Formats: sequence, C-alpha cells, structure tokens
Amino acid sequence: MKPHQDPSAARTERLKHALSDLARDENTRLITPQFRKEYKQSKDRAATLAKRLKELRSFEYLGERRVASNEVERLGVPVKRLCFYRMIAGDETRYYTFFLTPDDRVAFYHSTAQ
Repeated sequence: MKPHQDPSAARTERLKHALSDLARDENTRLITPQFRKEYKQSKDRAATLAKRLKELRSFEYLGERRVASNEVERLGVPVKRLCFYRMIAGDETRYYTFFLTPDDRVAFYHSTAQ
C-alpha cells in the first residue's frame, strides 16, 4: 500500500496517542478494556512499542475499509472500520491495521514488518 491523503488527521493523532497510552500502560478511553487487558498479558509488547515510538520518524495513512455489521469483531467487540498505516521507526518499517469500534476506539491492532 502507498500513502494516501489522510481524511482525518485528528483520528490519526488519536491512534498515535492510543499507541503511546498502550506503551505507557495508561488507561484511556481510546482503547477498549478488552484490548487493554489482552495487551497487558505480554510485558515485552509494551516495551517494544515504546522503543518504536521513541524512534518514530513517520506514521502515514495508507487507507481504510468499512466493515459490514457483525462481519468483524475483536475480543468480543464489534469492529466497524479497519485503518491501515505505515510506521517508520529507526531503521524499521512496520504496517499497522487498527480495528476500530463504531465510536472509534481501538479494539485491536496488528502490525507486521516490511
């Protein structure tokens, strides 16, 4: 995927803030309780994310996809939108898929290396 014009810079900032909250184990409304609980089960995950955020060079919008009602859920929470981003941190490039609830909270994210 290639970067596209970001239709919601505010949402992009909220997603970056949500990543920061996860890395610091902050309890905010940006993340569902179910995902927060699942995320905390891996201590290395938060430390790795914190390192990436410290080395963040870019966080680019790649696209999104709305999902039909009851088509997708994560950790028992309905998902209405998938948002795709590319993060460059240090010398690493990763691709993120955010699973967003109807009220734009992060129900889950998945990242893969290039």
